[in-house]
Amino acid sequence: MSDDDVPRELRGVSPDPTREPSTPLWVRVAALVALLSMLAYVALLVL
Repeated sequence: MSDDDVPRELRGVSPDPTREPSTPLWVRVAALVALLSMLAYVALLVL
């Protein structure tokens, strides 16, 4: 399957280069922090 068969959104290429990425940086950071805190909580419960 070539790149031409894949929609630009799935390749991570924004259709409009001047537009912001669909996911803002703070959303990614918040999700990462939440994930890490959940993992730490589970680790504390297990240990």
